[in-house]
Amino acid sequence: MSGSSTPPDGPVPNPGSTLKPYLRRKKSSLGETKIAVLGMAGVGKTALCVRFLTKRFIGEYDQSSDNKYKCNTNLEGENISFELLDTRSNNDDLGARDEVIRWADGFLLVYSVTARKTFDVLAETRRRLEDVKKTSHVPVIVVGNKADLSHGRQVSYDDGARLATELNCPFTEVAAAEDVSKVTDAFLTLCREIVEFKRRSRTFLDRVFGLKKS
Repeated sequence: MSGSSTPPDGPVPNPGSTLKPYLRRKKSSLGETKIAVLGMAGVGKTALCVRFLTKRFIGEYDQSSDNKYKCNTNLEGENISFELLDTRSNNDDLGARDEVIRWADGFLLVYSVTARKTFDVLAETRRRLEDVKKTSHVPVIVVGNKADLSHGRQVSYDDGARLATELNCPFTEVAAAEDVSKVTDAFLTLCREIVEFKRRSRTFLDRVFGLKKS
């Protein structure tokens, strides 16, 4: 049951570049992070991307295609190169097309707290990511946007936190129109999840190949 509750207490993008083909890329190193922002049309995916990249806010944006941006940031002393894909949602697919899923290392699953239908589709989208990636763990973060529009809220903070617990992933609510620090934290949190996932994967592979050599 949804309802309102209170939570507990750069570089300029180049929108002229679209990502085609998605599959032609080298394997990411720990210092490279490829993130896709997924969500139904109107949840504020582009606003979040632009806030993170430029610290500016765009209220309206007519997106006709996927846009890919690049930037660098420092995460806990390590230089991280971001490739950020702002996806276009076609026929409510949330941008989660096979080529996008295969390309990305991790995903922001974005919904609007003012539109319940944008929230209800996220669990199925996460299952789709796992199916295409052929793994039981995909680095994701659930992001509830438009938290400043409390008068129109249809998804409570507790709803979002509960979903993230079920999906075993981080969760945050943000207001792209107001709070650049929380938006930045969301992207950096996902980056940490991706880096940790890669490190665990490499450790596992090292153990496997080490056993084979011995």
